[in-house]
Amino acid sequence: MKTILALAALLAVLPVASGAVTCRDPDRMFNGRWITLQPLFVWWSNAPAERAYARLTRAEQAALPERPMPAWMHVSGKVLEATLGGWIVEATITVSPRSNFTQKIYLLHPPEFARRDYADALSKARQADAGNKAATANAAIAGRRADNAEWNRKMAAIEWQYASSSYPDASIRANRLARERNYQNGVQQRSARAAQNYAATRAAETARAWRFGDLEGHYELDIFALRTGAVQRGLPVFDVGVRKRMGR
Repeated sequence: MKTILALAALLAVLPVASGAVTCRDPDRMFNGRWITLQPLFVWWSNAPAERAYARLTRAEQAALPERPMPAWMHVSGKVLEATLGGWIVEATITVSPRSNFTQKIYLLHPPEFARRDYADALSKARQADAGNKAATANAAIAGRRADNAEWNRKMAAIEWQYASSSYPDASIRANRLARERNYQNGVQQRSARAAQNYAATRAAETARAWRFGDLEGHYELDIFALRTGAVQRGLPVFDVGVRKRMGR
């Protein structure tokens, strides 16, 4: 009992092997019926990683719960080819937080919607970045124009005040330049607000893209799949199953 209690205390302070990103969508449909991966997800989230496992005694290691649903494995990696029937993936197959291997596989029911979400987020992030740069540049140009108009307005006001006979139109020019200054100040403010909005959109879409891959257009697969034992196109077949939430 003391060993079990000590083990529980140790696991409580150790980092979990995986968070919500990996252990998601527990409900899957196979052959017309729903199954749940929740027992596997619970085990996975509490299983110690290699470093933590090495700190346990043999008795504590032996007392660890047995891994449930052994045919289900975590699949990550890059999509090499997308076909109508599935994806060919250069995959890292993780059996447990302490065991993985690399293998090219054929993946059934791949998360196509997730890859589309990634492409959409990446596109919107890039558009927002371009918009932010353009709005920032417009704000800077308008600021310089406003400063220039204000300088010229002051010169015209001085001409009118001290040499109105020589510069009879100085007052008209000063008023026109004041209107130009006000207009450019308005453009600067609107452009600055637009730049802030673009920056906020860019940050949100970048965060959404990072859930699925990098910012260079490389989608990263991250999901649990069943090793079926079948072979297709000379590759071992893994099946994600039909998920209730198809957007991830």
